[in-house]
Amino acid sequence: MTFPTQTLNVRPAILPVTADEANEAKIRSGMPGSHTISADVNGTRADSIQVTFVWPWLFLSAALAGLVVGGAATFFGNRAGKPTNIGIAILKGAPFGFLTAVAAALGLDWLGLHLDDAGTWMGVMLTAALGAYAGERILERATGGGKSD
Repeated sequence: MTFPTQTLNVRPAILPVTADEANEAKIRSGMPGSHTISADVNGTRADSIQVTFVWPWLFLSAALAGLVVGGAATFFGNRAGKPTNIGIAILKGAPFGFLTAVAAALGLDWLGLHLDDAGTWMGVMLTAALGAYAGERILERATGGGKSD
């Protein structure tokens, strides 16, 4: 079975189908809009379905919440060298948190949170928060650990 498509990434592109066994192909979401997914067997169209992808607002919102939580967490406490401004703490951790959440969503799932499953906004938020927290701390140590204004 093949999955001819110009706009989506179907893996595997050629799926060997065997009787009495489950067969699975995975599709990564495409650009927002309508897409047709077709299945061909021996060059003949077996079936097709129309799917619509939307912007990942829930993912982006959860990642943003995680960035704020993780970055703000570095502001609290009595440790030496902590940021003196909560906004600076959030900004310093934000790139790390966002990259961590995106990497996890793309399949680098170090924590086993299955961020590619539907309805895992809490996992996205947690991953972004941990990335922002760790990133701010790493940045602090890499730059000498001085207080930021």
